[in-house]
Amino acid sequence: MKTCQYFTYNTQRNGYITIVLAVVFIAFVEKVLTTTLIVIFVPAGFVRLILLGGLILLTVLGLLAATSPLWTRHCLTTTHLYLRFGVFLRATIPREHIAAVQPFNAVTTAAGVTYDAHKRQVTAVLAPHNQVVLHLSLPQYVRVGLLQGGMTEVLVINVDQPEEFIALISDTPAPPSEEFDRAAIQRQAISMPHDNDMGAQTHAPATTHSYAVYTNGLTRHYQRFVAVDQLNLSIAPGEIYGFLGMNGAGKTTTIKMLVGLLQPTSGQACIAGHDMWTKPLADRAAFGYVADRALLYEHLSGREFLAFLAQMRGLTRDESHQRMAHLLKLLGLEAHADQPCGAYSFGMRRKLALAGALLHQPPVLILDEPMSGLDPRSVRSIKDALIELAAQGTTIFLSTHDLAMAEVF
Repeated sequence: MKTCQYFTYNTQRNGYITIVLAVVFIAFVEKVLTTTLIVIFVPAGFVRLILLGGLILLTVLGLLAATSPLWTRHCLTTTHLYLRFGVFLRATIPREHIAAVQPFNAVTTAAGVTYDAHKRQVTAVLAPHNQVVLHLSLPQYVRVGLLQGGMTEVLVINVDQPEEFIALISDTPAPPSEEFDRAAIQRQAISMPHDNDMGAQTHAPATTHSYAVYTNGLTRHYQRFVAVDQLNLSIAPGEIYGFLGMNGAGKTTTIKMLVGLLQPTSGQACIAGHDMWTKPLADRAAFGYVADRALLYEHLSGREFLAFLAQMRGLTRDESHQRMAHLLKLLGLEAHADQPCGAYSFGMRRKLALAGALLHQPPVLILDEPMSGLDPRSVRSIKDALIELAAQGTTIFLSTHDLAMAEVF
């Protein structure tokens, strides 16, 4: 029996109840008028009984359907996410097929369940607040209502605790039947020297400010669940650092605290001597970050996307052109630079996200599962690029659960 953690949505419950009561009142008045017409114009007998019985049945079913979302709760286990939105939505999503989950800013306040076949998106919400969007790596068939449904790649739902929900989806706790030391796994980060340093011993720098990446007692709690517990890291400049651990060990949560997407419960996180939570601007300028899922502007070309990022980073026109040309060549994207990002393959999207992270020549590059889902040729291409960057002095913090992939460095 798998332990289930439930996520409900009660934040806008009163507002929805008000709407339901208004609809029920209108429906009640309509049903009273219909009943009156049936009694007046339909002779007493079997036909009148059938019509009145059908009217009562439709009223009860409509009332149950309208109020059922109020008792919606989604169930999260170590292997699956069970989505339950009243009687309108029943979906079972394997955890391994959830590629990314993030907050979602709604553009509509409409409550209910809808399916967009063009976008392959199911939206099951009560209000525009506390919404999260799930992106699936493989399309799943989701049934909406009794007759509608289809292959779905995006799901939007409401939950009361979106941050906790996102964190638990990103870092799945291991099943209770597997006994392991969570703290030991969270510290299972293996520092791998460069090819020209094999066999040489790495000596710690004299001060914390000389570390490329440094954490001290880094901890993150979600109520009673401890995702990261007292993590200490000291990574010297120029290293390729393998941050290893099984799914659920806290790798993604740690990275999000390092890059400023998630505030630690306690502890310190520094990059290039800058504390993310005391000097965020200086810290963000010191690293490039590639998430486990590349989020690009679909209608921009690869070159336009990089130019936009260069402007955001404050690069001059000459600097941006020079850096873009170098990175597109380094990552093998020159031939596709003028194609829209929406037409890119999974591997090309990964490479473009990496190019965007490297535009401002950061001293630290943070990668979350960079090789996941890539074909062997793309893996080789990105591996060679990372080794070249490390040889030039860039510190690479590489998170993965694949020991064989880490060993190739």
